[in-house]
Amino acid sequence: KLIRKYRGKRKEPILISKLSIVQQQMAAIIFRLAHSSAHHKNKSVSLKGYKAVMKRSIKTLDLLIRKYPKFEDIPLAYFMRGKAFEEIEKKIPAGKDYLHLVTHYPQARESTSAYMSLAQFAIDKDEHEKAIKFLVEVEKRPYTSQFPFALYKLGWAHYNLKKPEKALGYME
Repeated sequence: KLIRKYRGKRKEPILISKLSIVQQQMAAIIFRLAHSSAHHKNKSVSLKGYKAVMKRSIKTLDLLIRKYPKFEDIPLAYFMRGKAFEEIEKKIPAGKDYLHLVTHYPQARESTSAYMSLAQFAIDKDEHEKAIKFLVEVEKRPYTSQFPFALYKLGWAHYNLKKPEKALGYME
């Protein structure tokens, strides 16, 4: 109702952004409840509700990105949409969003996590050279929480490329 009320006004992109955040928070709660329910009933986990809410958040983020490409929190929108795609197992659009984020907003707070996801996608496809290119960007950010994981992954990427000296250097 608020989004309709402020359609075309300065508050609309802020409200759309907040809606996407609430949707993903709701999805996280549904995820935990699904796991708890499955555990207590001794059944397999159904993530149908979780994925449905994530898909709704993608639609909300599509609207925000399409309608307000200059919005100040657009880097977060690309990251959140990429994460939502990743959660519903659509790695190609997730990768496109992460790549857009790191290409157009390399200094955004979310870019470090995007680099890590891009690196993991490359590792999953045995594209270790490509993974190294993304991980090196995280290595330049020693103040981030992802830094030690990037070093670890850099070590394994070099190991898989048969570069044991470099791999050991990162592992140390």
